[in-house]
Formats: sequence, structure tokens, C-alpha cells
Amino acid sequence: MTEELKKYEDFTILSEYVQDLGTRKQKICWITDGLAEYQVICGLEEDPILIWLEANQ
Repeated sequence: MTEELKKYEDFTILSEYVQDLGTRKQKICWITDGLAEYQVICGLEEDPILIWLEANQ
């Protein structure tokens, strides 16, 4: 079974997983812009593109 990739205007989410840190959880995403792959922290409920833009300002 192939997982469907989530595509946004400037990047594609390759994979994501929730990491339990004991007192809180965070979602780790591997994304690509077509040239390179990046590991970023995404919001658990938010649209990842908002987190991406905030992290790279």
C-alpha cells in the first residue's frame, strides 16, 4: 500500500510522525521543495505550510 503524499504550493510532505516528549507531543515532518529534503517541526493540528513559513523567516 502506497501512502499518498501531501502536496502544497512550495513543498511536499514526504513523511510525518508524532513524537511523545513526555509532557507534550510534537509532529516531525520530512518535506522537500524538489531540490532538497528538510526535517521540520509541524503543528499537530495546523496547516504545515504556516509552520514552514514561520520557521524560515
